[in-house]
Amino acid sequence: MTTAHLARLFPAFLACFALTFAAPTLADASEEEARERFMQGREHYSNEEYLAAAEAFLEAYELSDRSELLFNVGQAYRHANRLSEAEHYYQEYLRLLPNAPNADDVADRIIEIQQERAALMATVEVTSDPDGVDVFVEDEAEPRCQAPCTLELDPGDVRIIGRASGYSERSTTVHLTERDAQVVRLRLEPTTRTGQLRVHSSATSGSVTVGGRSHRLGSSPITVEAGPQRVVVESGNNRWEETVNIVAEETLNVFVPLDGAPALSPMKMASLGLGGAAIAMVGAGALMGLQAQGTHDYLSTQQGLGIPADATLVDAGRRQQLMANGLWIGSVVFAGAAAGLWILDSRSSGGSDESQIEPTPEPAEPAPGMDLL
Repeated sequence: MTTAHLARLFPAFLACFALTFAAPTLADASEEEARERFMQGREHYSNEEYLAAAEAFLEAYELSDRSELLFNVGQAYRHANRLSEAEHYYQEYLRLLPNAPNADDVADRIIEIQQERAALMATVEVTSDPDGVDVFVEDEAEPRCQAPCTLELDPGDVRIIGRASGYSERSTTVHLTERDAQVVRLRLEPTTRTGQLRVHSSATSGSVTVGGRSHRLGSSPITVEAGPQRVVVESGNNRWEETVNIVAEETLNVFVPLDGAPALSPMKMASLGLGGAAIAMVGAGALMGLQAQGTHDYLSTQQGLGIPADATLVDAGRRQQLMANGLWIGSVVFAGAAAGLWILDSRSSGGSDESQIEPTPEPAEPAPGMDLL
């Protein structure tokens, strides 16, 4: 018989060896049930019902605590092409029986399985919303990685689970074939309701601390857990601190003075802009009025000297006067609008120029959903 034939027959010989040397250890009458399960395993194995054989051998092991049976379990899983389980039980066998007669052969078998598994591995690229979600596979106690990351998994149906503090668990089962490549996106929904906080300040730089996290001072909204929140705004040596109430799915605008000048709401800033425009119109109207007066005086002098009035200058004087009147009227309108906005804002905020907290009806940005993409 050639070496090649011996190599092909060796696994079967090793399996038979394990089945024969494992049987006598179950002879004790107190282990009758374990013996029965062992005999059922041998029958399944002989009929090439390898998964049923593995289950029966494993039950026999759990009833009898005979470590030799772990090799039988590994053999059955190996022939069922369940390489991950086969490797696991081979390793357990060597851990419990490091001096077993076939220890070297089992160690070689483990190496072969690892090589076979590596060649057949499927890859799954996992992303999540939010980022940084812990990724678990099946019922493993420790996460494999944090999304975004790539998993290498055995072919088959695999359950992938995403977990993160403050979010509900999300999982999905993927069917993987040999050398498969798939992408999974896990969307986790927050377990708490959130609103948004937008801080406006007279300072141009600084930080906002809310909900135990620090953010850069600016006009961008900050997502915060709904309910009372302590807000600390700092810029240089200036500090503002206040407790505010965040309403779920609403945005709270906070106006904070940090540089010695009162913080102005958008309405009052608009009022100042209108007031500035009114002042500019007054100046322009006065200048245009002076030009109109100059034209009128020149025409009067010409008429006193008996010189006929220049029609072009007469028209120019009329236009100048009309523009001056229009600018004066516009300045009055802008000044009135500015005053109205200022008064309206002052009344809505209690007539104070101190820091103001104003809720607005604008919706918060959508919270991450639960849908899996």
